Amino acid sequence: MRVYAISPGPVNTPSWRLMDDASRTAMFARLDGTLPVGFAADEDDTAAGYLFAMQARALTGAVIDIDSGALVA
Repeated sequence: MRVYAISPGPVNTPSWRLMDDASRTAMFARLDGTLPVGFAADEDDTAAGYLFAMQARALTGAVIDIDSGALVA
């Protein structure tokens, strides 16, 4: 039995498109400036973490943070 968790941070997904363009652009510009990698993850970044976890057959008992470094910032 394998148990692991994916812990996403801020993710730039299409649902943010409900905001007006200027507000969304300003929000992510501010957010990106606070993240060690310089950008918020998108859905592909988050999916890559899930794929890694599913393919790593010896992985268990882990929490995978996909948060652009927000946890350590």
